[in-house]
Amino acid sequence: MGSVLNYCDAVVVLREISKALKAGSYLILEFESSDSWEFMGTSVYRQSAALSSTFYGGDPDCKLWLYSFAYIKALIQANDLAIKRVGRSHVLSSMIYRLTKDVSLSAKFGVADMIAEKIPVLRHGSANVILLCQKRP
Repeated sequence: MGSVLNYCDAVVVLREISKALKAGSYLILEFESSDSWEFMGTSVYRQSAALSSTFYGGDPDCKLWLYSFAYIKALIQANDLAIKRVGRSHVLSSMIYRLTKDVSLSAKFGVADMIAEKIPVLRHGSANVILLCQKRP
């Protein structure tokens, strides 16, 4: 499932997905994080849930719901799901965008994300979080 959470109410989405999953089933969930370097120093940084403007697909004023990792983790656990693996993407590109507001320049740093994802201090500022979850019995 892609960034559907960023256009919906995460509470409702995760509750309904959990209802539809059989015990032992897997869910891959991705969301845009309010913990991202992109939002550091803004009013949405590290908010549990916040509506924000960002760029996406060429749209310079795209409205997205952002969620903190801690908030999504709590919702997942409350809905009988367990996180099995956490992946992150857009680490350095998020940081460079925050510093420069230059989409083209920040995109060039995406190639170094595979390295940045392995560095704890950096990875926690990723723009995207990808979770492998499993429905508990």
